[in-house]
Amino acid sequence: MHEHYCSLIEYCIVGDELSGCPGHNMLFTAKKCVIFIIAACALPLLFIATRIEIRGDYEGIYLLKGDTPLTFTITDDIFHGEQDRVLYSAHFRSHSSLFRIPQSHATLETPLTSDWHEKTGRGYVTSIFPNGTKLITCFGRYLDEYGNAPSGLFVGGNLPFPVRKDGKVNPNATGMAFFNGRRWNHVWCSVNEAFLIYDHAQASILPSQWELLDSKVLKSDGYELIITSRHVFKRGRLSFLMERFAFFRVNDAYFVLANKISNTGSVKARLSYVYGDEPWVGNYGSSSGDVGWVKDRIVNQEGAIDTGKYTYAGLFDYGNSLSGEGHNFTRTANFIEWLGNEKPDLVFFSNKPGNFDDRKQPLTSDTRFVGLEWGPKLLQPGQSNTYTMAIGMAGINQISGLPYKPDVYFPQEAYDTYLR
Repeated sequence: MHEHYCSLIEYCIVGDELSGCPGHNMLFTAKKCVIFIIAACALPLLFIATRIEIRGDYEGIYLLKGDTPLTFTITDDIFHGEQDRVLYSAHFRSHSSLFRIPQSHATLETPLTSDWHEKTGRGYVTSIFPNGTKLITCFGRYLDEYGNAPSGLFVGGNLPFPVRKDGKVNPNATGMAFFNGRRWNHVWCSVNEAFLIYDHAQASILPSQWELLDSKVLKSDGYELIITSRHVFKRGRLSFLMERFAFFRVNDAYFVLANKISNTGSVKARLSYVYGDEPWVGNYGSSSGDVGWVKDRIVNQEGAIDTGKYTYAGLFDYGNSLSGEGHNFTRTANFIEWLGNEKPDLVFFSNKPGNFDDRKQPLTSDTRFVGLEWGPKLLQPGQSNTYTMAIGMAGINQISGLPYKPDVYFPQEAYDTYLR
């Protein structure tokens, strides 16, 4: 390869008029010949400095700036956080159906749809409501803090790049987001989720550390949508199977997530399960205005809530009076409700992910957080636990201006048929 390009250069620059240059008889100019030489020399260097990453979603062909100067990445999909690195893009699909505003449900083929890649376990769900507003929920379309992308039913990430490049959405349309007919409002961000293992070289299992076995759309008739993803994690004698199910229904501004973990190893394990988010409700990138809320009050300070009294919690883009914020925010609110037999042992609001200050500090940070924790609980070989939650957007009372949780449809016996 090297000798070929060197001989080509010598051949092209001999003579005053570049008469030996390939294509001279085909009206190649000196300028074109020089460009040809530069391209021929640069091509091998480009391949050396370029990493090819096939993610399996096949949304298009994208050339990205690399992690270091003069390096590049070629990939078939763009995850959230990578859009500013794009140098070139060619799309295979437009996803234009996301922006058709129907006059009524009667004009819709399906008001509840998914764009799901079963092989990679990634995609998004679109719910269109009778008034033309819509809710999107993205799964597995993000990179975690270590630069790894999860596969499966983990809330987070962006819509495909063609949608964002056209300027039709902004970062608010990530994770779970609501389009009210005028603008996108951020509802949930990329989930903070992990299983904590004790007794066996204490460790955390993050979403990206689970190996995807398979994912499937089990049902999609336009009015009910059920997606599943199955995962395995192995380390030494530890082995776990995780089965996740997302249940959507038409006209619901939430979905039910059922997460079953089974100890398939040869040793007992003590586990905790944590689920939470600093969701930047209303506007992506800012927690300004976000306060906690439960059934009967607004929560302006860090601290735990009584899980014997309350069955759900959320964040509300309203303004914290304790920190001098007014109430001129979007008034978007989310909620998370714990369902089934496994109740969380701790639910809290805080200024940062993972823990809270017992001194009841006002919620003032840019990472205002709601968190749920189960356990630790001993799981013997062959045993399993199932954690079930409704995750979505709250309604707003038109008189009080405060949030309320929608009625959640949870037919436990029907859902249990999928979890056996």
